[in-house]
Amino acid sequence: MAILKNLSTFLFVLSACFALFSFKIIGGGDAKFLAAASIWFGWGVLPSFLFLVALGGGILSLIILVFRRFQLPPVLADVGWVRRLHSEELGVPYGVAIGISGLLLISKIDVVSF
Repeated sequence: MAILKNLSTFLFVLSACFALFSFKIIGGGDAKFLAAASIWFGWGVLPSFLFLVALGGGILSLIILVFRRFQLPPVLADVGWVRRLHSEELGVPYGVAIGISGLLLISKIDVVSF
């Protein structure tokens, strides 16, 4: 029964993320990652998980906005991922917030015994 509940959580989050992706609110990779991570939590922990993702994503967005206001030092300008993160043309890597939120709530997972 727990497997069906977690599967229904996954399908709900995947549907919601598909809608957000179709309106270009969320990226495709982040949408799939959020849905895949939600399958582990089920309905009971899902609100906490989504709250932590939103909170972590907001904090990450603020840090990146401040980071982008300053010019990159020449040492960091040669590092590809730092240069891409500094670019205002790209969005915020929300996968970081999704992953950290999942790790923070990993102890809340109900282990299903077979």
